[in-house]
Amino acid sequence: MLVLLGAGSWAKVTESKRVTLSAADDLARSLVEPKVDKVSAADKLARSLVAKDYQVIVNGAERDDPHIRYKTVGPKDPAWNRKALQKKGIPLRAGRPEPTGLREKGEEAEHDRITSYIASGVALAQVPACKAALARAHLNATCKPPRRGHMDTLRLHAVYSKKAGLAYFKTAKAGSVSFQHFFTERYNDSRCTLVKHCSSTKLPLGELPDRSHIFGFTFVRDPLERALAGYAEVDAVHSRGQSKKERDESVRLAGTTYTEVPRKHGTHGTARFIAYLDDLAKNRIPPEWKPGHSCPESDFLRAEEHAERYGFVGRVEDLDKDWKTMQQLAGVPPEKRTNAESVPRDHQGKNHDYLLNEATQRSDEVMRRVCHLYEADYACFGYDRPDACTPAR
Repeated sequence: MLVLLGAGSWAKVTESKRVTLSAADDLARSLVEPKVDKVSAADKLARSLVAKDYQVIVNGAERDDPHIRYKTVGPKDPAWNRKALQKKGIPLRAGRPEPTGLREKGEEAEHDRITSYIASGVALAQVPACKAALARAHLNATCKPPRRGHMDTLRLHAVYSKKAGLAYFKTAKAGSVSFQHFFTERYNDSRCTLVKHCSSTKLPLGELPDRSHIFGFTFVRDPLERALAGYAEVDAVHSRGQSKKERDESVRLAGTTYTEVPRKHGTHGTARFIAYLDDLAKNRIPPEWKPGHSCPESDFLRAEEHAERYGFVGRVEDLDKDWKTMQQLAGVPPEKRTNAESVPRDHQGKNHDYLLNEATQRSDEVMRRVCHLYEADYACFGYDRPDACTPAR
């Protein structure tokens, strides 16, 4: 039995034009008496409160994760003076990174592993630990590299501006929508190379200019957080674009098994996520569900023709510093530079299953499985492996 809302309470809920799913979910659960099936009743009410946004995500609109805000730099912004840049190790003038791509750390500099770096794609791929991990390619069954002779770099998934001399290469679930929107809102000559509607934009198609005329970059994200976000995107968004009959047929043809594992079942979602990773490793995710969202972000380093297009690879966790570094290396004029910052998410538009998937418990087994399958992401981008992945000494 649901308790009716008073006029004042309802006004507070609806005074905003957009009700987030998480807020609606919390409200719904608070209105359901303990003796009633809380989950089903609360979910039904929550989704009715955000019906429009829920429908959007069911239809396949990609959720940005994380969201990024950009601000134009003032002429005397202290964050951009030489002293401030030097303190953060940001280059003071435009130019390509050194061949190794490593930033020295005194006498303890390790050249077999990246710790803190300014690096191009080619430089990263030359690091021994990265190169070895790329060769192992644990997700190769699903995430195949381009075959030799079929590496059309003009068709890499990028959004670019010839006037700005910049190209952003998409890394799914690492702020890609925000980076693409940066181009659409700032450069009126922006183009997309692969899809006409580049993640909800209406950019025209175009061919990526030669790398001598444009500076390419991307940003990557912590492998564990990104693996969970990719799982949520595939399972709770793109698989919902089919009717139940079509979905069942896709599961049958692909041999998918993880869909039979409940999200909870006493394991806080870990068993289902691990089953998903097993299906991913064995190419059992229907291609219509866009499993590429779960492919390693380091895959572009597996082909030299692709890696050489990336003049800089930053990390969203170091966004403030790395966004400045990218602009310095690309030679962006002072009057056109911007600052970037991550904006806390409000879960807008994310359905309940998406949130459950993202909240999967980070058990030791989950972390070890992610460390194994996304080994190259840790090795190539300098992320610290979770303690659970490090053998006891």
